[in-house]
Amino acid sequence: MLSCILIIRTIILHQLNTPIIIPLPDNPAPEKDIIDCIPSPPPERQSWAAFGTGPGTRVYGYPSKGGYYRLDDCLGIELDFLGLDRFNVTRHPPESDPEWQAKEDAHLRHLGATWVKYHDDDFWFTVEGPEDSDPYTKVGWPAAGGVWVLHITYGEAWKRGAAILYNARDMEERCELIKRLGGEFFEDPNDCPYLDLS
Repeated sequence: MLSCILIIRTIILHQLNTPIIIPLPDNPAPEKDIIDCIPSPPPERQSWAAFGTGPGTRVYGYPSKGGYYRLDDCLGIELDFLGLDRFNVTRHPPESDPEWQAKEDAHLRHLGATWVKYHDDDFWFTVEGPEDSDPYTKVGWPAAGGVWVLHITYGEAWKRGAAILYNARDMEERCELIKRLGGEFFEDPNDCPYLDLS
């Protein structure tokens, strides 16, 4: 609220070129911006994908250890890799099938999914967005084997134009783009330190 008043005050002063006094609230400015919103409840265990306004889809997996896996900005390539419908909600099986769930969570981890222990952590990441120094990981699985991984920061991804990855038509083209952007190839995917394949 205080920042809004200061911005309005600055605009008025600039436009009129005369000093105007606008009283400010008595309470001091907070040290950090406050967002007036309440976290939503954790995602329900009903479906894999959350289709929002895009671009892309957020995919969830619910491991037996608690928390959940989250994979952001999934487009057709990732959804095809995961075996999920690109246009309709794919329902989760009952919680009584832990083997199936473990297999599907492994697929999510193959694409660099983030494990979220507490829903509130995910809420604040969604609200605040990534920092330039946060890790940015994109993965490609070529048909010939191995794995291509682009593991850089969000700031570096912006500089390199990593958004071209979203224009890939298939996983092979995505691998070529990861290579072009300076990604690393691991002949044995288990040697990749950026993926949780265990």
